[in-house]
Amino acid sequence: MNDETKIIFKEMCSRVGAEYDKINFQEENWYSKYQWTQEVEEEFKIWLSEHIYNLPMKRLRLLTDFPYIIRKRKKQSKKFANEIVNIYGWKTIENKNNKENENN
Repeated sequence: MNDETKIIFKEMCSRVGAEYDKINFQEENWYSKYQWTQEVEEEFKIWLSEHIYNLPMKRLRLLTDFPYIIRKRKKQSKKFANEIVNIYGWKTIENKNNKENENN
C-alpha cells in the first residue's frame, strides 16, 4: 500500500474508531468489519474530495493513472472520492436520528 493510500485509510479508520494497524487490508472483505452512518460517510467524502483536490500532482499519481483529469477540478475530485468510498468504504447503516424520527 502506498503512502497516500495509507493516509486515506487511516482517516477512514479514525472515523469509525478502528485501529489502522490492526486491520489486515489483504484479507477478503476487510471493509465489512466496521460500519459508519450515512452522515459519517458523507463527512468522510467531503474530507476525501478536499484532500484529493489539494494533493500535489506527484502524490495524486499514487492514487490514479489519470491525475490530470482530477487535478484542480472539484467536480472530478468529488466523483473520484465517491468511487473510492463505494469500493473501499465501510458498510453504511442508517443514521440513528433518522431511525428515531421514523419511530415517532
